[in-house]
Amino acid sequence: MEITENRDRLPQAVVCASDHMALGLAAELEQRGVRVPEDIAITGYDAAETSDDRVIPLTSVDIPAKVDGEYAAKWIDAEINGRSLENYRSSASIHWGKSCGCEQCTEKPGKRDVTAWDMNAQPGSYGSYYNHMMEDLLSQRDYREFYNTIFQYAHTDGNMSSFSLCLNEYWKFPEVMMGSNALRVGYTKNIYRVIRSCGDGDGAIDFDDCFDVSRLIPELDADRDRPEAYIFTPLNFDDRCFGYAVVSYGSECRAYDISYSTWIKQIMQGMEAFYRQASLQKLLDKVNASQIRDDLTGVYNYNGFMARCRDMCNDAVAHGRSIELLAIDIKGLGQINASLGRKVGDEAIQALARMISASLEKSDVCMRMCNDEFIVAYQVMGDAEDHADAIVKSVESRTREFNRKNGDNFVMEICYAVDRQMVANAEALDNYVNALISNKNNAKIKAYIESTRNAELSQEDIEKDKLATEILDRNLLTYHFQPIVNARTGQIYAYEVLMRSAGEQYMSPLDIIQSAERLGRLSDVERATFINVLRLVEDKREELEGRKIFFNSIPGCRLSEEDTAVIESKLREFGGQVVVEFTEEAEMSDQLLDQIKDKYGRMNIETAIDDYGSGYSNVNNLLRYMPRYVKIDRMLMTNIHEDPQKQHFVKDIIEFAHDNDIVTLAEGVELDVELKEVIRLGADLIQGYYTAKPSPEAIAEIDKRIINEIVQYNQNEITKYGKKTYVITDEDEISMVQLAFNKYTALDFKKIDDQYRYVNMTGTPGFKSNMLITIGDGFRGELRVDSISLGGEKGIPCIKIEDNCDVRIVLTGDNELRTGGIQVAESSKLELAGDGDLRITLAGGRYFGIGNDFASRHGDLYFNQDGTLSITATGMRGIGIGSGLGGNIYIGHGRYEIDQRGQEGVMIGCMDSDCTLQIENCDMEIYNGIARSVSIGSYNGSADIAIDNISGKISGASISTAVIGTMNGKSCRVAMKNINITMNIRANECYGIGCREGDTDVSIQYAYVKVVAQGKDAYAMGNSTHTARLEFSNSDINTQVINSVGTDIGAEEKNIVIGNGRVSFMVNGISKNREVQMVDL
Repeated sequence: MEITENRDRLPQAVVCASDHMALGLAAELEQRGVRVPEDIAITGYDAAETSDDRVIPLTSVDIPAKVDGEYAAKWIDAEINGRSLENYRSSASIHWGKSCGCEQCTEKPGKRDVTAWDMNAQPGSYGSYYNHMMEDLLSQRDYREFYNTIFQYAHTDGNMSSFSLCLNEYWKFPEVMMGSNALRVGYTKNIYRVIRSCGDGDGAIDFDDCFDVSRLIPELDADRDRPEAYIFTPLNFDDRCFGYAVVSYGSECRAYDISYSTWIKQIMQGMEAFYRQASLQKLLDKVNASQIRDDLTGVYNYNGFMARCRDMCNDAVAHGRSIELLAIDIKGLGQINASLGRKVGDEAIQALARMISASLEKSDVCMRMCNDEFIVAYQVMGDAEDHADAIVKSVESRTREFNRKNGDNFVMEICYAVDRQMVANAEALDNYVNALISNKNNAKIKAYIESTRNAELSQEDIEKDKLATEILDRNLLTYHFQPIVNARTGQIYAYEVLMRSAGEQYMSPLDIIQSAERLGRLSDVERATFINVLRLVEDKREELEGRKIFFNSIPGCRLSEEDTAVIESKLREFGGQVVVEFTEEAEMSDQLLDQIKDKYGRMNIETAIDDYGSGYSNVNNLLRYMPRYVKIDRMLMTNIHEDPQKQHFVKDIIEFAHDNDIVTLAEGVELDVELKEVIRLGADLIQGYYTAKPSPEAIAEIDKRIINEIVQYNQNEITKYGKKTYVITDEDEISMVQLAFNKYTALDFKKIDDQYRYVNMTGTPGFKSNMLITIGDGFRGELRVDSISLGGEKGIPCIKIEDNCDVRIVLTGDNELRTGGIQVAESSKLELAGDGDLRITLAGGRYFGIGNDFASRHGDLYFNQDGTLSITATGMRGIGIGSGLGGNIYIGHGRYEIDQRGQEGVMIGCMDSDCTLQIENCDMEIYNGIARSVSIGSYNGSADIAIDNISGKISGASISTAVIGTMNGKSCRVAMKNINITMNIRANECYGIGCREGDTDVSIQYAYVKVVAQGKDAYAMGNSTHTARLEFSNSDINTQVINSVGTDIGAEEKNIVIGNGRVSFMVNGISKNREVQMVDL
């Protein structure tokens, strides 16, 4: 500034147009050595910054807005009507500070401080809770939560009549907000008002509220009884324009204060940080999306392969075709790398990729899975039965040519495996790929073992084999118990029984196994383990107190029929207590694995995968084994507290396991810091020397010091991320926004005497609270919910109704439960009513929408709402409406949109009990993507279903399913009338209306029913034993089935009765005529 360098030109005083301008000028002058007020006097105007806490208080003048406004109105009136008006006289008050240096300010300034004029440095200049808002903004990861946070803070400011946040039309595009295309001047033609907050608690977050910028805000055009002022503030960072904020204080004549201006500044800073992060993430996503090719070979990598195969799978399902996979790799690539170097090995991989690519048809999809592992996928067409053989022959021919040209460098040979399956979707294909690779590698390993069986043994191995022979012949084995403890309580959950040699000369368990393998006696180890451990469990029944026993098994070992009978008899006796472990690398074909899972499942024996993560581990591979427990390898535990890569990997395993209902066990924990880290990462169980070493006897409790340490650390974690509960007693009005702002995470409704309560719970459209609700024992009342959104820990019910409750939920507006459903205890009653909508989103290992869990019955459920109930769920096992053991369900009104996907489940009904359902006066749209499932009815129990006056559409893709009825129940009764329903199902085994083998009666009156079914054993109606009884009266029945059974109806023609209606049966594209009973009904 030239004027500060030439002090002769410096004015005596500067009168600024606002206090902010005055403070900014004073701060800059102080930095350049010009003192205020000694060298220059400064005053402000608006009295917004007159705090006496400053070292040099600012002299300023009030803006007499009210008086000035009144005079302006009188002047306008006088001008219009030709009257005279007295001259204006200012009534402004002067706030004397020290910045003017006037005589009134005789007291000299104290210490000189260059921060004296910094607005942000003053202790009283800014409310503390606004500072907390910045932390909240910086923690958000999506648009809705970000603007949700701003909305919470706007909602709490009682001074504002209204507040609007208006953004340029490209507000959803971070690359524009941050880039050169962002506006530097002005605003876009279309403006989006994402936040509208009103002082009376009303308002909304609305991402679709769009208007022309010329309107500024729509309220300006509205009729009003009193004048209202709107103050517009640009939103920008550097020279980039985001939009503008609009605040109104109603008819009150006032300007915004320093709190508001600082709040707006933090919003702009928060937006800048948020959009920078979003822009970076979008760039990373774009880079990742482009990486679909393998760098070394140019064929697809895993991501590209799965993307291409999704369409292939969908097309195959639609046309009833199988997918065939061909896995190919190089024999002895390890030796090539070891002898000639990795570069030559890579060249061999590239050569094989070229050979495979040259042997494929255009529609075939090839990927390099890892190292030298290649996968080819294609649909099996009518003329493609020998396609795999053609590819293999072509590749082998090309390898021979390659070897001829390659000379003595190395010889390339391939190993391959082929399999063909019906695949429901891309996710199922992923499991199919893993299984095929496993089978191929198992074959390679067996071939290698066979080729080296007769290799010369060392003297040490010979001695070990002699000792192992003595141990196995004399059963010189004993077992130690190592506790497995609960990671939350420190109590002993189970013991692992560890094998030890009991002879005079010690031999390690690993040496015993290796010698037994060389001697061909692994089956003897397997036999001894099962018989010895089960006898131990029997002998120590009281000492073990029902705790589970883990022990290792060697799958694939063939035992005698006598030994098998003895072992299985004992396993049945201890079903639910013993857990059989096997390693991920165990040599098991899909057939053997299925046999093991089936056998243990029938005996109620749980399984565990041991040493998970010790080698190449695909988390999806867990789905192939489907164990109850996964034991995370001890090598991952070593120094995990200081290794972020291990932490991320273990966290991924734990989260994936929990999503698929698998319990996680961290083994090999040897340090206190390792213990704390695995607890923090979410492990369920802990095993290791730190908690307890193996011992000959099963100890009743681990060291109390360790128990206290586990409990205390868990308590610290809960405190750090803990919940805050609001207990509702006699309130009848609940603001979800206010509770969320006060950081409450839970609501508890308590019973008061025997009162029937009426409680209004109000949210705001677009606002999401992280809150769960518990309705305590004995509560009776009506909850009127309006636009609320609940969410919390995944897998925990958003609303839990405890025992002996009578609850009526009246829905208004759009309501959602984001992370869990509504749990209704068996002794309670729930009724849904009102004209609002309810959306439930579920994910995890096991889930339920409205009802109860798999091990329980649910209370009485009545659905009398007029709005839409929407349930979207993904997980291993789940129930949309109902529970595992059933309960009363009455659906009387409303629209139902249900979309469930997973491995096993029921959409409306129950899993393992008899089911009685009454459904009427509603619309339904159901998508069933559950592999083994029932859409409406019971999976394992009998079903009695009455459906009246509904319109519906049911579609889906499964492995085995009953749409309306039961899969495994003894009987199925379905009565339908006054309905219009269409079904379109693809499944290997399918029953549109009916069941697998149970006694089946179907009655349809005054209805239109169309069933389209595709699959190997697909039936439109009836059962697989063809013993169903079907009666159609005054109805239009249409079936279209593609299957290998040759019929669409699972009933004899004499048991099909048709009266006063029309039927059309079509099987494999051919119309089917039936000699059925035609009667007048």
